[in-house]
Amino acid sequence: MLQPYAQNSNSLYEKASLSVALQRKISIVIPLYNESKSVAHLQQRLERAQIHLDKYIVEFVLVDDASQDDTLNRLKSAFADTNNVKIVAGEKNLGVMGAIMFGLNHASHNTVCSMDSDCSYAPEDICKLVDALHEGVTMVVGSPYHPDARVHNVPRWRIVVSKAASTIYRWLLRTKLNCYTSCFRAYRKQDIENIHLKRTGFEGTVELVWAVERHNLKTVECPADLHVRQHGQSSSKLIPVAIKHLTLIKSIVIHRLFGTQTHR
Repeated sequence: MLQPYAQNSNSLYEKASLSVALQRKISIVIPLYNESKSVAHLQQRLERAQIHLDKYIVEFVLVDDASQDDTLNRLKSAFADTNNVKIVAGEKNLGVMGAIMFGLNHASHNTVCSMDSDCSYAPEDICKLVDALHEGVTMVVGSPYHPDARVHNVPRWRIVVSKAASTIYRWLLRTKLNCYTSCFRAYRKQDIENIHLKRTGFEGTVELVWAVERHNLKTVECPADLHVRQHGQSSSKLIPVAIKHLTLIKSIVIHRLFGTQTHR
């Protein structure tokens, strides 16, 4: 016997509501430092990306890392009418990994992703990160050096330095990745939020891999194409970043040899 129309209608509504409830909720953290010139580009890319991310309920957490330019005001203006964007500002400059951790602590959902504000990794590829965050995985690193990924027009010296660093870290760490320095990642917030990093700059990306390892948690990687930056300038400086990586390498070696950590 056919059900009354009203009951069928309610059933469809209940199914639709259940479908929404079962959608995976993700927060995407994007750190910005002196990026006022690239805010408009970021806005356009995020609008385009939401079409590809429609299977998720998405929250964007934009972190102004104590910029010295007009980044914060431009963010507020550009995203004033966007209801799934949360803008948070740090009181002092933390560095890229510190800003990501700051944003992660402000994220509403347990599945958290991070990406660069210059969109050198395509926001649409967030889906790959989330799909790789299987049960038992704490962190997924998007790797441009994965056999199935490509690097597009990035200066050769950057690639040489990055690959050399990754080779050293692969020797030292139990977690074997093709790339350790990518900020394009997915995390389980409940596993990550209580980890305290000593290094909050670019080298902090590797310290987090090391910390996850020391907590007996799992990091995996997935392929992610890397593109040359199109807008603004990177805040990364080769020599200071290289020195900080050498200091981290020293800490890992001391820990491996003596089971202790240096505080430098």
